[in-house]
Amino acid sequence: SLGETFRGSAGECSRRLRAAGMDRKPLTAGFVTEIGAVTLLVRRGRVAVAKGAGAGAARIPQSVLFQLLLGHRSVDDAAAEDGVRMPKPLLPVLRALFPPGFPYLWRTDRF
Repeated sequence: SLGETFRGSAGECSRRLRAAGMDRKPLTAGFVTEIGAVTLLVRRGRVAVAKGAGAGAARIPQSVLFQLLLGHRSVDDAAAEDGVRMPKPLLPVLRALFPPGFPYLWRTDRF
């Protein structure tokens, strides 16, 4: 589930937000996909996951969120895709959470 995915990556999300200096004040980042909605709550440098998402949440197809989680594409590239809505105030947080990388998935690297 979406919640389980983010709970499993909460430690890495915390590390990325600390590295970007975004752990000093409380913040929230909501995500809505076709399989559910979650909100990341950042408090005292730690990320917790809550069910549901508010009006300022990013609306992302599950396939695009998966690409972001793996670093397959940048937030700015994904934001330009049809069906993706990323509120402007949320973009710096999303960029910190999902930096582009050099991913390779054997057999499944065919987005």
